[in-house]
Amino acid sequence: MGKQTAPLKAKSCYEHLGGTLGGRFFNRLIELGWFEQDKEHPREYFITQLGLEELIRLGVDPFERSK
Repeated sequence: MGKQTAPLKAKSCYEHLGGTLGGRFFNRLIELGWFEQDKEHPREYFITQLGLEELIRLGVDPFERSK
């Protein structure tokens, strides 16, 4: 990891995490195998079985809709 003088900021846009930190976080989830890119629709991603299990382990309900 590179040294930063201050933590990166994340942006919230319509209750979604964005900004540089949000992008890096999502890329890391892909690297971990929690999400995979849809080959037929490259702008879409789906959660993997591993991703489901790990999110649940962290206390995140992947089935709960935003309020």
